[in-house]
Amino acid sequence: MILGLDMIKNDKGSTLILLVIIISLISVTGLSIMSVTMTQYEIRKSNSEIKRTFYMSENGLNYAYVDIYYLIETTIEESEKTADDFINENPSNQIEGENIFYNNFKKNIINKIVKKNYNYPNTYIEVTNKDILAFDNNRLLVKVSSKYISGRGIEKIISADFIIVVPSFYEVKSNDLKLLDLLSIDNWQICK
Repeated sequence: MILGLDMIKNDKGSTLILLVIIISLISVTGLSIMSVTMTQYEIRKSNSEIKRTFYMSENGLNYAYVDIYYLIETTIEESEKTADDFINENPSNQIEGENIFYNNFKKNIINKIVKKNYNYPNTYIEVTNKDILAFDNNRLLVKVSSKYISGRGIEKIISADFIIVVPSFYEVKSNDLKLLDLLSIDNWQICK
């Protein structure tokens, strides 16, 4: 009988060792799975942050578009008033009144764009060609850049060319002007 007790004691020892090995393997596997899961979570979170940063930077160009559209609208109104005042004082000089409208529009739209400051949370919008703005064939090319920096430091820069066309004085006077035809976007690109 004593021999049987020794075998049972040895079985208990090997079972305990086997149990410790199995628990260790399960623990290592569980930790590995948890580590992979956390890594995948961080990757998804980073991807979401990158997409959000991209959309917020793109949204900066939307802000710029709306602001420039409003600048065009107010500049047309101001230029029309200046031309109308001249024409009312000089009814026989209609052509000069038209020239005043065109020149006033060109000068004032450039001045307004140069002086415009864009302040949006974490989005930095800038006209990158402020120093060389000039009309060419009644078209003004305004290069706009929008940069967004996320809370985690991810940065995205998107740029586009805004093209402003000088409105027709006759369309303004006849209320046939479509403001959307005066502003277009070209050369949209991701810079960073």
